[in-house]
Amino acid sequence: MNEREKEAEEWLRQVKKTYIDRGMMKWSGFYLSDHTAQMEEERRKRKQIFVAKSEMSLEQIGEVLEEAFSKGRVVSLQMAELNEEHVYEADLTGKVISFLENRIYLQEKKGAIQIVSIEKIRHAEIVH
Repeated sequence: MNEREKEAEEWLRQVKKTYIDRGMMKWSGFYLSDHTAQMEEERRKRKQIFVAKSEMSLEQIGEVLEEAFSKGRVVSLQMAELNEEHVYEADLTGKVISFLENRIYLQEKKGAIQIVSIEKIRHAEIVH
């Protein structure tokens, strides 16, 4: 190994001793604005508290769902189950596109289809 290579190795050793890696901080500038907006939206939803609506009978819920289905109206559903924090989730909103046994198929505004068990619905109402 010649003198120049020894100097280069010594320089590299010194750099490795003094270099402080910033870890994940160096990547924070690479987050896309869409991703940060989505993260903020999820954070906002987690902080939001949804009040319990009046509990309806299965017969009442069935009438609302039947009307929404026959007239092509948008329905809002509050599910009976509580999340990990023991609060209600946001209502499911969309059009009832089909019934099958004790389930409905709800098409959300963005096009996603949710399969919902009628027994798990706490409250149903026609939105518009």
